[in-house]
Amino acid sequence: MTISLNRNWVNTLTVSLPEYANELGKQIEVAMTEQVLDDIDAHACALGAAIATENGELAFEIAMSDTLRGTEIREDIAKTVIDLMIDNSDVVDNPTLYTLAIAHVLNIRVSDITNNLSAAGVEEYKLDAVKRIARLIPAIGKCVI
Repeated sequence: MTISLNRNWVNTLTVSLPEYANELGKQIEVAMTEQVLDDIDAHACALGAAIATENGELAFEIAMSDTLRGTEIREDIAKTVIDLMIDNSDVVDNPTLYTLAIAHVLNIRVSDITNNLSAAGVEEYKLDAVKRIARLIPAIGKCVI
């Protein structure tokens, strides 16, 4: 992916994917625009997944998007990746939606985080939307771009 700083990482991504990954681009576009999650939550989940997969170029593109630029959430997401990797129980006991996305990518404490989010009243369809984003973001790193 060529960093463009056009502040719309989804557009940048979909036009930079190779032809064989067109379906991946379509699915990411739908996942990010279907309005199941609010914009900040959706982009935060994508950023968390990109950081967790060590895709720095994509993480930078997402972090600089209009949705997340200028927010403190970017640093919180990076801290959450580290906290999950060192098994900080506070991040598991008080999770955010992006915590779940990161957990899915890292395959760490997914059921605990899912249960805690459900107990906090997060609807199943929102949890499914987070899982979808967490499943799609790592696939980008598998593409030769």
